[in-house]
Amino acid sequence: MGDGERRRRYIVCFNPKEAERQAQHRAEVIEALQEELARHKSRPATAKWAMELLTSGRHRRYLKVKGSEVCLDAEAIRQAPRLDGKWVLITNDDTLSVEDAAVAYKSLLVIERCFRSLKRGQIHLGPMYHRLSQRIEAHVKICVLALLIQRVVEHTTAESWFALRHRLNALQATEFRTATHQFFHRTEPTPELKRLFKKLEISMPNQVLAVHPLPPEL
Repeated sequence: MGDGERRRRYIVCFNPKEAERQAQHRAEVIEALQEELARHKSRPATAKWAMELLTSGRHRRYLKVKGSEVCLDAEAIRQAPRLDGKWVLITNDDTLSVEDAAVAYKSLLVIERCFRSLKRGQIHLGPMYHRLSQRIEAHVKICVLALLIQRVVEHTTAESWFALRHRLNALQATEFRTATHQFFHRTEPTPELKRLFKKLEISMPNQVLAVHPLPPEL
């Protein structure tokens, strides 16, 4: 649609699994609304409980105010399945195939997932106060490299990083001290973890990772 710089391609996508998930979610929401409405014989739209339902992003699309009472919107419920599992991608690039546009969109979802992980505190980071341009650039490159490694691992194993990281977390190092030295010893890997390292073509770390002499006591 449009010409020149205003030209836009609109690509309608459909995901059957997402459609099933949305249908199940809608059924649960409508059932909860029916139970909530059944608990109130009088349903004035000005009541506190009614106003909470009408302003809720989860419930309001399936409700309407008829006269002065709140009730289910039968027409909205009937129309809702038409949009299940569907979304529209917008691009101005005529060279992209439909498949490439979908892949690019999924890549953006991965980046958004990373930002959500940061916001939920799943990644423990301290505040970074970079003032020099080269330090800012280095920080960004390290983050991009970490994301690239994660994506390579997911593609190689055909598993999500969420499932893989729990297995990888089982491999840890323990600090030991003697009278004269400090050293780190890795835990024994499980057979499943060994297979994962082999698939990724990564060598298993040595049992003893580092040995450091302790300074003499005064």
